[in-house]
Amino acid sequence: MTPEALYELTRQGLFLVLLLSSPILAVALTTNILTGILAHYTRLSEPAIGNVARMIAVLGALLIIGPWIGGRLVSFAQSAWHLLIQAVS
Repeated sequence: MTPEALYELTRQGLFLVLLLSSPILAVALTTNILTGILAHYTRLSEPAIGNVARMIAVLGALLIIGPWIGGRLVSFAQSAWHLLIQAVS
């Protein structure tokens, strides 16, 4: 395996991590902002409310986005596997 191919594979892997984690982080951030606003206006300062809401929102997002994440991971693994096979032979 050439250094350039290894560099490209690493770059693609890091980009994939950013791409796949950003929707889940966006859902968690949005939920956190909304529960913070709700807590401010209702004067509730219980942190468990925000944590439970965030966990439910992230779980829902994972259930919805999960197949897309899985497909992207399988595609990346297949391309990495083919690159490794080409380097060995």
